[in-house]
Amino acid sequence: MKVWEENLLTAEFLVSTEGGRSPPQEHLKTAVGDSYFAVLHGLQTMCADCFIGDEDDPSTPRKAWLEAYRSLKHGVISSACLHPDMQHFPEKVRSLAASVAFLQEARRSIHYHPRTAVDYGRAKLCVTIAKQCLTKQHNGHFREGSHGVFGVDSF
Repeated sequence: MKVWEENLLTAEFLVSTEGGRSPPQEHLKTAVGDSYFAVLHGLQTMCADCFIGDEDDPSTPRKAWLEAYRSLKHGVISSACLHPDMQHFPEKVRSLAASVAFLQEARRSIHYHPRTAVDYGRAKLCVTIAKQCLTKQHNGHFREGSHGVFGVDSF
């Protein structure tokens, strides 16, 4: 299971209302963070797979793949998603950028302001947005010609 899949499953579990009880604040906060990290790790995986080779292919150089994976940083993502030139990109890319920016800000507001309360609806929205971003992938792989993890054609 990929890291982004683990993050998404954890976020979904944390917002579940099984038993009819609302999840505690810590679960809601963690679900918001895990929603963002699921998308971040999905982006990192997509980039590394596109530039270096499929993570699951034994012939893919591990060290190079990991360096490509780790090269995508929070600040770079934030700048790119909010850059004015984003208006020139196709709608599906602009939609992804808006979703990433929303999730990143939601995570930031919780992690940098620890007394911030999260209501169930906001946490559930974050999980739903992350799931929508990530479930557009084709068969769980980022193959050239497919519509990758975010519904954006591979390079």
